[in-house]
Amino acid sequence: MRSCGFLDVLQLQEKILQKKINAANSPEVLLLFSPTQPVITIGRKGKRENILVPFSVLESCNIKVYEVNRGGDVTLHHPGQLVAYFIVDLKNYVKDVHWYLYTLEEIGIELLCSCGICGGRRASLGSGVWYGDKKIIFIGIGVRKWITFHGIAVNVLDNDGYFSFIKPCGIDNCKVSSINREKGNFTIEEVSEKLVEIARRRFS
Repeated sequence: MRSCGFLDVLQLQEKILQKKINAANSPEVLLLFSPTQPVITIGRKGKRENILVPFSVLESCNIKVYEVNRGGDVTLHHPGQLVAYFIVDLKNYVKDVHWYLYTLEEIGIELLCSCGICGGRRASLGSGVWYGDKKIIFIGIGVRKWITFHGIAVNVLDNDGYFSFIKPCGIDNCKVSSINREKGNFTIEEVSEKLVEIARRRFS
């Protein structure tokens, strides 16, 4: 896991994805990073009106906006967040996107449990993992030739004030929290290690 720029990771993800598409039986990949600067991303079905502040405000805060090829609506990536991109061949598991989304939620629920947080789903509000009425883990994926990309974003450190700039996932009055706001004093590296172990068991 490393801290790096968002565009650098997008480019790396695309290279890994193309290599995996072209090479049968290549290893599954889990790409982990924490953004060095906050960015707002808009998924394929996202709406720019779910960005709630003028772009002049975003510019003054050095927040860039990117349209990306994942599902879902608008979200925020920020320093203090752990982002995990799963580049996995579903042909090795179950060729079903709903199964995959459910599996990512299971991974997120287990991750929060390992940090002492009893998280769960709120199916009526789409994919993700919640602690009560507060969202901690965000999910947005892409699938190309049954190979997945993008994945989950986990709010670890209490550094998510910029979420007020957006309507997260297009959800009205969506409350957002972090692992450390709710429980403990974990580093991103510690949460990253937990996530790697959980993902290894799920996609071994």
